[in-house]
Amino acid sequence: LAAMAIGRVGKRFVQGLGLRRGAIASTIAHDNHNLIEADQVSATVTY
Repeated sequence: LAAMAIGRVGKRFVQGLGLRRGAIASTIAHDNHNLIEADQVSATVTY
C-alpha cells in the first residue's frame, strides 16, 4: 500500500468538447475502472 497514491487528487480543466454546463468526472479503480456513485438517481442530470 505504500506505493499507492492514496488520498491524492488530480484536477484539470477540459476544453473543446462544447460543454457549457455540467461536469465531467473520471476515476481509476483497479478492479473496475468505473465511477461509483452511492445514489445513482440523484446523480442523473437531464436538460
